[in-house]
Amino acid sequence: MSLRQAAIANNINLSTAQHRIKRGWDKIDALIIPPNYQRKVTDQQVIECEKLGLTIRRSAAFLGIEKTALRKRIERLGINWRGKGQQIGAKQ
Repeated sequence: MSLRQAAIANNINLSTAQHRIKRGWDKIDALIIPPNYQRKVTDQQVIECEKLGLTIRRSAAFLGIEKTALRKRIERLGINWRGKGQQIGAKQ
């Protein structure tokens, strides 16, 4: 079954499914989770993700949230994000 057929069968917009997959979602999740779904990411998950040394963009995809949302969370928590030379949010 093609992605288009699966999206139609699950009443998910094809562009929504494509965007989700591009952001790192699992193909099944991209096709079955409703469009208004908001994934809950805890502060502890963000802290643990920082330890992986990924970029902000890759970390956001890994956590399943938008990059801007992750940046705001990093700044709010005052995390010294060390992934790939990017250091943001460090409290002095």
